[in-house]
Amino acid sequence: PSSRRRSPVRAIGVLPLMLGSTFAAFLSLENRGRQTVIASLVYIAANVALNYLLIRRLHMEAFGLALASSLGMWVFLVVQVRAFVSGSSQLRLSVRGLSWSECGEILRIGLPGAASNVYQTARGLIVNRLIEAYVGSVGISAFAASDSLLRILLLVPAGLRGVWLLWI
Repeated sequence: PSSRRRSPVRAIGVLPLMLGSTFAAFLSLENRGRQTVIASLVYIAANVALNYLLIRRLHMEAFGLALASSLGMWVFLVVQVRAFVSGSSQLRLSVRGLSWSECGEILRIGLPGAASNVYQTARGLIVNRLIEAYVGSVGISAFAASDSLLRILLLVPAGLRGVWLLWI
C-alpha cells in the first residue's frame, strides 16, 4: 500500500497523541503518574494485539501497522480521560473561564515547540517516502520498529535529566 493510503490512517492518531501527552502532564502535576503508566501499558498491550490482528491475521501490512498505532493512541487517551471525566482530577475545563486576551501570549510561548513538531513531521514524511521508494513496506515496518526502540532508549537519559533538573 502506498503512503497516500497510510497517511490518513496515521492522522487518526494525531489528536489522541496531542491530548494524551497534555493529559499526562496534568496528571503528573497532580502526582498521578501511575495513571499515565497504566495508560502506557494498556497502549503497549493494545498495540501489540492490534499489530497481531491487523498484520498477521488480516494481512494489512504497513496499512495495518499505521492503523494499529492510531487505534492504540485512542486507547491510551481513553484510559487517561477517565480521571478527568470521573471528577477525581483537580482540572476543570470551562469555555466560559477562558481569557481570550491571553491567546497571543500562549501562541508566542508555544510556537517553538510547534515548529519543532512541524520539523519532526516533515522529516518523518521525507524518510518514509525515501524508505518506501527504495525498500518498500517492509522497510517502513522495520523503520517504525527501530524508531520506537530508539525512542524508548532515549527516554532513560531524558528522564534522568528531568530528575537532575528537579534536584537543582
